[in-house]
Amino acid sequence: MIKSSEHAISILEHDGTRTPFDPVGLRDLLIRCFLDAGQRENCYFAEDIALAVEYAFAHSTRPELTFGRPELDEAVVRILEDTGLAAVAELYRHGSPGTLRVECAVDRNTVSAVLRKFLAGSEKRLNQLADKTVAALTQLEIANAAPSLMVELARHYEATAPLPAVSLPSPQSDPEYFQINTASILAGVSESTRELHSKGVLKVENISRLFPSIRLYCFGSRAADFFGWQPPVTELALLGDLLTLGKALEETRSAAL
Repeated sequence: MIKSSEHAISILEHDGTRTPFDPVGLRDLLIRCFLDAGQRENCYFAEDIALAVEYAFAHSTRPELTFGRPELDEAVVRILEDTGLAAVAELYRHGSPGTLRVECAVDRNTVSAVLRKFLAGSEKRLNQLADKTVAALTQLEIANAAPSLMVELARHYEATAPLPAVSLPSPQSDPEYFQINTASILAGVSESTRELHSKGVLKVENISRLFPSIRLYCFGSRAADFFGWQPPVTELALLGDLLTLGKALEETRSAAL
């Protein structure tokens, strides 16, 4: 369940208007992308992504929590791609309301106006980014460009600029996480449990570097085919097979730990 943010986060749209950041709307848009990509079983991940973006924006060091729509879209796409959901990222990229499809003349005043609308920074810093962006577009012989291209070029130069020194938390205070893969987990289980995984009855999903978690699935319809359940199905008839599934799930969990 997504709770309302306690921070006043606003999104600067491409037409210059400001709208409140809507994590529920973002979640719903992501769910549609998951469904269109044929990944219904991963729809729950949409809420995690919306909360991750909201958390990142809420803890930004900017004096005002205002972000351009392209910044929001880029954050979502990067999370999706980093977690191995490239197909969903592609659908989101084409279906996002922040996608800019207009083209503007590449001149100093236009580029400067676009960067001031979508990027934060001092007047001096934005002027420097505008100069570098115009020079790059001119060198590439691009006479007209989408505002999103201007913003991405400016972000490139912004990322390569030296960053101010910041104090980092002590490594001892951070929790220690390890990333593992499905193959290493299944290497530690019995042959009978591996068979349940190979037949699709059990499944290990969503091992990512974004969240320290692993999800285990047990599919009832595939279990019915695997064990040969035939009607009438009674609790007594299922008892032994359910016990086998429970032991296999616990064995998988223990192997992951």
